[in-house]
Amino acid sequence: MKKDIFLIILLMGFIITNRVSSSTFQQYEYLDKGIAPDVSPFSQKNIDYNNNGKDELVIDHAFSILFYEYDGNNGFNLIDSIPLDTNYPFISILGIGDLDVDGLKDVVLWKTASKRLWVYEQSTIMSFFDTEVWASDTIYNCLYYTAVTNKLKGDGVDRIYGAGIPWLSTPTKGYGWYYFTCTGDNQYEILNTFGEDDWIQSAMDIGDIDGEGLTDVVITSPENYLYFYESEDLTDTNFIKQDSLTEGGYGSGALLILPDIDRDGTKEIMKYQINYLDISGYVSYGYLIYEDTSGTGAYDTIWRRDFNSVTDYIYVYGGDIDYGDIDGDSMNELVICGGRHIEVWKSTGDNQFERMWEWTDPTYYTIQSHIKCHDFNKNGIDEIIFSGCGESAGEECTRIFECDTTREPSAPEMLTAEANDGAIVEKGVDYDDYIRIEFEGLTNEPNINKSNIDSILRLSGGHSYLANGKYLDTCRWEIEEAKSVLYIELTQIQASPTVAVDDTIYPDGVTIRSFEYPVYAVVKPIVITGSFGPTGVQDGREPCIGDSTCTVPTIQSQYIIWNTNTQGTLTVYDISGREVIREESKTTGEHKTDIRYLKNGIYFIKLKTENQSITEKQIIIK
Repeated sequence: MKKDIFLIILLMGFIITNRVSSSTFQQYEYLDKGIAPDVSPFSQKNIDYNNNGKDELVIDHAFSILFYEYDGNNGFNLIDSIPLDTNYPFISILGIGDLDVDGLKDVVLWKTASKRLWVYEQSTIMSFFDTEVWASDTIYNCLYYTAVTNKLKGDGVDRIYGAGIPWLSTPTKGYGWYYFTCTGDNQYEILNTFGEDDWIQSAMDIGDIDGEGLTDVVITSPENYLYFYESEDLTDTNFIKQDSLTEGGYGSGALLILPDIDRDGTKEIMKYQINYLDISGYVSYGYLIYEDTSGTGAYDTIWRRDFNSVTDYIYVYGGDIDYGDIDGDSMNELVICGGRHIEVWKSTGDNQFERMWEWTDPTYYTIQSHIKCHDFNKNGIDEIIFSGCGESAGEECTRIFECDTTREPSAPEMLTAEANDGAIVEKGVDYDDYIRIEFEGLTNEPNINKSNIDSILRLSGGHSYLANGKYLDTCRWEIEEAKSVLYIELTQIQASPTVAVDDTIYPDGVTIRSFEYPVYAVVKPIVITGSFGPTGVQDGREPCIGDSTCTVPTIQSQYIIWNTNTQGTLTVYDISGREVIREESKTTGEHKTDIRYLKNGIYFIKLKTENQSITEKQIIIK
């Protein structure tokens, strides 16, 4: 059986709070298209290409590029696509911008088989990318990283840039970085290259890290160096290599310059890396944040997170990093994913972070995953676009999550689930056995009963808590040592329930965690331990007739004799489970219930007091 293992690493100098905070997330959109296999990872762009005030979500789909637009209650609708090119079947999108400054948007594509970059342009400011206007003369032996930015110089012009100078790089090694210059209408050429001797990897970012007003370029290396370049001035074409940073681990798979995520006045650099691959199917993902804490240009690690995620195909894996205002408080949060697992982290102070939310996809359609944070529905809260693929075509999806600030937060963890044998000692489940489930952090106690228990606390193997598929004694909540405890009291009317020790409970997110997808799984299922008996401690007990402290009901001369210390309820059921007698008492002492009018047969007598619930099986013959 596959499991996800999450390893928490606490390093000196920074603080990770692993307690999940009380934010509520829900999935409000599911698309059956995602980042398909054999597509480069530069995906999930957003742009308002048709100038209608609505940003489009753009997703690579191996053979085509899909454009979705948010339409209120109708969700995300597919509005257009760049179709299959039969000559070069695998394509991916690298960036969007007005590259030749003619007022029309351009989209940069990578057609794998052609080994070239391609540009498609709008014919009008309202039209789709319907015209192929350029293909690079330069042949790429391997595409390491290519994107579009307007941050390279101070003029705000969109430019194509990338890591891995095409004529120096091979499929096994990439060198240096470059950018294209627009030399005319829809004409582009690489005129500037840098770091020709630097062995680079497929991750880089551009921004002003140190606040000096100059452009900084950061590139990763397989040897785990981070190379720093800085422009001489905002209008110059020259970039000077500043330094390199080394950190234990591996080369990076993604890199971001963060906008001072912990609000201490200094921007950070974040990277994602693969720590190791395990042939058994586990992939270890690592996430690190660096900051110049001393102001001297020396970058320290201020945060690190590592976890494992399961893949069902060892050659398909991947993760991503992004940031955005996920909870609508005007401050940015971190979003990380690795394979099927996704987490949101919030800064709680200088170099301090608390996990807001985590989730693991129960399918294997996101073992290679990517994320994008953007406010598509314009409500002030960035959605999380979680897109990915599995081993083969068709195993892909995109899930869109949003923090729901209107719902009462509830994010408990199930700590234990234990089967217990009651007073009646019989093998297996009998009339007073129960399951005790202990929760931590439950703020709202869900209403759980026989109408919903099998869906809220789904059991493995198709098992049920209900006798004969419809009978349950009761569910009740207790507060024990600051923990919420749910007691599921079972019954055995007509047939025993099929719940068993070693069953796994999969909680429904709607009721238990205030999280709407999926209804059949959350991050941490739990296995039922303990035993339904027999324990033997109550075997062969004697009736306690005349003992006012005894609460076990007995039959004398066609009366049921029962005792209560404070209050209690006596209920009698026939063999079909129909209630035939019900008496309540709110006084202390001995009580007599008349059963002279009952017919011959098998009956079940249940006595429920403040402290216990006892069920006895009786054969009445007159």
